[in-house]
Order: sequence, then C-alpha cells, then structure tokens
Amino acid sequence: IRIWMSAWLFGIETDQTGLGDYDKSQDQAWQLDYVFDLSRELNIRIMLCFDYAEAFSTPFGDDWKMNPYNKAIGGVLNTPDELWTSNEAFAYFSRRLRYIASRWGYATNLLSWELWNEVDDTFNYNSHISDVTAWHVKSYGVVRNADVHKHLITTSFGYFPGDIATWQNLDYLQIHFYNAGDMAEMALTTIPSLRAMVPKKPIYIAEFGTDWNWNHPSLLTNDKTGINIHNEQWASLVVSASGGGYSWWWDNIIDPDNQYYNYKGIAAFVNGENLDNQNYKSVPLDVTTTVRANASVIPLIGWGVKAPENLFTLQPNGQVTPSTVSLSEFQYGVSAHTELRNPPTFIANFEADGHFSMLISGVSPTGAIAEISIDGKVIQRKTLLPNSNDWMSIPVPAGSHKIFVNSVGSDWYQATLFQFSSAIYALQGYGLVGDSKVLAWVRSRTHTWSQVKQGVVQPVISDGKVSLNVCSTSMSWNYFWWNTVSGTVHSSGSVSCSCGGDGCLKLDVPYIDGKVSFDWGLKLLKR
Repeated sequence: IRIWMSAWLFGIETDQTGLGDYDKSQDQAWQLDYVFDLSRELNIRIMLCFDYAEAFSTPFGDDWKMNPYNKAIGGVLNTPDELWTSNEAFAYFSRRLRYIASRWGYATNLLSWELWNEVDDTFNYNSHISDVTAWHVKSYGVVRNADVHKHLITTSFGYFPGDIATWQNLDYLQIHFYNAGDMAEMALTTIPSLRAMVPKKPIYIAEFGTDWNWNHPSLLTNDKTGINIHNEQWASLVVSASGGGYSWWWDNIIDPDNQYYNYKGIAAFVNGENLDNQNYKSVPLDVTTTVRANASVIPLIGWGVKAPENLFTLQPNGQVTPSTVSLSEFQYGVSAHTELRNPPTFIANFEADGHFSMLISGVSPTGAIAEISIDGKVIQRKTLLPNSNDWMSIPVPAGSHKIFVNSVGSDWYQATLFQFSSAIYALQGYGLVGDSKVLAWVRSRTHTWSQVKQGVVQPVISDGKVSLNVCSTSMSWNYFWWNTVSGTVHSSGSVSCSCGGDGCLKLDVPYIDGKVSFDWGLKLLKR
C-alpha cells in the first residue's frame, strides 16, 4: 500500500506544530505506528510518501495557506517554489526526513520511501526543474544516511514521463496515469518507453484510474466491474513491470463494489513463479484474426510540453509510428499557449465504414473549441464547456484517410484517448519470453472499460492464432491456457515448431465468446 504523510492524516509537521517540532504530532505518529504494526501482521508492504504537491501549490485549495513553511503563518517561504532553493527551508525539511527515517526505518514491512507525490504539480514547477532535481539529490542523501536499513527511495510525477534527470538519481520509477480509455494499452506503451529513457531500474504504475477528478459524477459508474484493474494488472506483468499497479480509488470503487476478484486470476497465474531467474524479455506477440477491432491510441505527453511530431500512422497490428511518446494529450488553442501548439494528423486504414472518436477528459477554465477534419474537410466542430469531460465521434468511410484533430478556440482541451473503429486486428498479445518458459497474455482489444461503457459490441473471436519466436530455444513445448479471472488452467497440451526460424511455434487461441471470455493467460514450458 501507499501512504501519504498529509496534513489531515499522519503528517507530523503541520500548521499546528510549526517547523521542526514534532512533539505536538505524536498522536499522528502513533497512528502511523499502528498502521505499520497491523500491516506487518497482514503481510502488507508500505511505500511511505513524505509530502504532496497540493501543500506547495497555490491553486489547490487551502493546503498552502495551512502549510507551516508559509511565511504568512510563521514559516520561512514567501511562495511555495522557494522550497527548492531555500537553505533554511531545506534544513527544516531534512530534519523531518531524518526523523521519519529514524523512527520508521526499523519496519521490516517498509517497502520504500517516496520523497514526493506528483512534484511536477507544485507551484511554478517548470521554472525550477533543475532546482527540483538538485533538491531530490540532496534529499536522497539525507534519507540514505539516516536509514540504516537502506530502503529504496523514489518520488513521483503527475505527468508522463516525469523528469529524466531526477529519475536517474533515484532507486526506482513509478507512473501515475488517469483517464486512459484502455489501461492495458497505457501500461504496454508507457512502461517500455520509460524503461528506454532510464534503463535498468524497476518501474511500475503507482496510481491509475478511469478518471482523476472526484467531482465528475461519472467516476463512480465508469467501470462497475473493474475492467481497468484487470487489464492493468495483466499488462503490467507481461511488460515486465516490477509489480501490479495501484488503483487510486480503492475506497470509493474497489471496496464498495467488491472488485477484489480482479486480482485473483493474476495472483494464481504468478504464484510460485520466480520472475528473476529466466532472463525474461518482454516482447509483443504476433497475433492474428480476421476480426477487426477499435484501435486505442493513448497520447503520452502531458501538460506544458510541445509535441515533437504531428503525423502518426496506425498499422494493422496496432502499432503507431512514430510512437505515442511524441503525441500530446493537450490540444492548445489559437490564443493562449500558442508556443505549445502542434495539432496531430493520423493516417489510418478503415476496413469498413466506421468512426473516429476521442475522449475529452479536461477543458480549460475558459472553455475550448474542438475540431476534427477528414482528408482536409472539417466534419465536426464542438464548443466544450469549462472543466467538462465528453466524447466526440465522427463517421469515417472505409479506406485510408488522414484525420486532423485541432483546437480552434482560444485555449486548450485534453484528449486522453483516440479511437479508430475496425482499423486493427481484434486480438493483441504480449509476453515474457525466458530461457525455458514463456508467460503471455492474449486479449480482445475491445474489452476495455471505455468501450464497454460506450456500448461497443464485444466480438466473438474463433480464429485467433499466435506465433512465437522460441524455436531456437527448443523445438517442442508444453502449453497451458489460463482463465484470467478464476486463475485456473482452461486447456493444455504440447506443440512442436513447424520450422526452426522466427514465428515457427504456432498456437490456436481459445475461443473468445465476448460474453464471459475476453482474454487468456498462456504459459509455455520447454519440453
């Protein structure tokens, strides 16, 4: 579990204590003692987060007004962003770090320390990126020296990929991602991309959800069965994340809707597996079917960064060229933030008449106007209300087309998903290929929370085939297809390579009925 030391719970330095004096916060410290003790009894590990963006950011309510570092109530900072360069503030902050590391560093169930939650949401962050990196380097040293058991140390960013220079100075990386219409595609895209930027460090998704905004009424009804959780867990496994992701909405959705069963299948599948002793390599699998599905394209550039590319080609296997690492989820208007404008064009081939859709997850407080064109002709223009979320969808005739997405109003809107109907194979596969074993996942691309919510018909897929490049290791393998929900073996057998080259091990994918079966786990063992 992940725990914040926030002003309202577990925080030991608040407006009631002042700076550097923790005597008045021993009640909160005892509560954290209790949580550590109970978690140890339940065999639960804890990531303990020291601070959070809202406390040092003026737009987020009253947190800064109540922050003991605020000079207006007796602190040492005139503005929140002075934290990164103030020696006096760092002296107080490092005192707190030493106290926390000394008091709770004993805990055998402490997984790691988290220096910050979403540090890029702090006030005026973009003007202090190098200062924030330097602050993390100094704070890392303080915690490392104070913690005799040398627990792992990390931080977090609200926007992908975060600051690479900061990541390079920490022990492991984490991703926070919301509003992705396809959580599997999000994990399958972001984790390899970040690993390429910062190699040889553990990565996993530490926050995710169908929405980040608790004020959106749709939050509680977006995904009543937890498809986003199921898909994220399986995708994290086969993309070699260091663990399954953490849903933010455990108390609002997972517990009241009893969605815990989404962890049963993945837990059984990996039970007893040693994921470190097979030299696993995470690879996309060659999976084919005559059935076509909607392609989910997820932009990975967050706020305040201009997209380096504006022309993207969607391939039949679902790959996007160039990668969506170069695609922004923010479409900037013609008056404000014009230096960040670079609206995208997509090239896609539609096998039949279909639709292009995009999920609007946020709109500027001043509103925005979204526009979609096909082959140079404007098809739809829509006025978006401030702070709203909505779908835009247009019909697209069969054939190859250029689809242009633009923001023609004064300010921005946020599009977190682009969908292309009937444009790619309906099956997708990814796997961990090891020395003598393969752990893989094959899924129907249509079974995502967003497409289920839209009422998209779940297809029957009876002709799926998967090809694997494992014949150089062995010509003969035992296979086991797993039910991903129950965590039991559905079918098994043996198979031999049809040749000695790439893709020569071929398997039929079990029947997907679109009602109760939507994906399968696969284990291959060398004979």
